[in-house]
Amino acid sequence: VPFSEALKRAVEFHQAGDLTEAERWLQASLAAKPADFDALHLLGVISAQRGSFDEAERRFSQALAVDPHSAKAHVNRASVLRGLRRADEALASCDRALAIDVALVSAHATRAAILKDLGRLDEAVASCERALAVDPQSAPTLSIRGAIAHDMERYEDALADYASALAVQPNFPEALSNRGGVLNALKRYEEAL
Repeated sequence: VPFSEALKRAVEFHQAGDLTEAERWLQASLAAKPADFDALHLLGVISAQRGSFDEAERRFSQALAVDPHSAKAHVNRASVLRGLRRADEALASCDRALAIDVALVSAHATRAAILKDLGRLDEAVASCERALAVDPQSAPTLSIRGAIAHDMERYEDALADYASALAVQPNFPEALSNRGGVLNALKRYEEAL
């Protein structure tokens, strides 16, 4: 099977949610072209989806060795570095992504989440604000800002952010769960459930 056909099939299987078949076709495409950015990057995405953060970080690093100017790959690498609790490296990856594309919402949002993890809440809020200036309807960013407000014990602000996130994406699991946590903190137990 030619490289382009193998990669096309891998993308189709990934979009259909069949990670095993997508990975099989990606391996076939890499056998034909070992240093292909798209195949390496998608293998990283699949590894991250499976929770194999070490493997995902390796694949994203390989992809970035091929194309160091992919802001999206830098953000994806930052996300798995966050999962590996390598915050300084994760922030550096976000900063590299933002140096390439200052308007990349996911880079600002990922940076905010990392800063929240570190307890640097004011900086985290600032990153959320930069993301929301680009896309005021970013449900992930609204949810992260809600989580930051919760950490700051600004419960009404948190509830407002979760409501905004859920207005955009009604079944967003993180926003629903975190909203329940705020309602629980407010002793509004039935709503929390």
